[in-house]
Amino acid sequence: MTWFGGLKVLAIAFLVLYCFSTSAEAHNREKTSEPANGEVLAVAPTQITFYFKTVVGKDSATAFLIEPSGARTPLKIIKSEQFEVIAALPPLVDAVYSVRWKLISTDGHPVTNKVTLPLWCQLLSCLPPSSLRVRNP
Repeated sequence: MTWFGGLKVLAIAFLVLYCFSTSAEAHNREKTSEPANGEVLAVAPTQITFYFKTVVGKDSATAFLIEPSGARTPLKIIKSEQFEVIAALPPLVDAVYSVRWKLISTDGHPVTNKVTLPLWCQLLSCLPPSSLRVRNP
């Protein structure tokens, strides 16, 4: 093989690796949420905000509340633009809830995750002490 042939093989290998790496990085990821995952709040929030690594596709986001009983309630998306999605939360009582979100990445693949919200456990007896991060607004 000549040096030119070796260069062609190297160029093809580089292109293949580049294509696979950009495809994997095209999937969106949640950077953080407000309230944060696992954060115990003294006052019930009226909404939850998700911040993402890349731009969220317009009208691609959905979210629902998972109650302690396992019941699922769809949440109204208040805002879904740029790098954030805001969902309205219904009135909640002391309990541990989860909010599951789903969206379509810019590459067309669905992405989903769940945030656990231990909300206002008055005696904080429903959680192990090592998991508590209490915030008062």
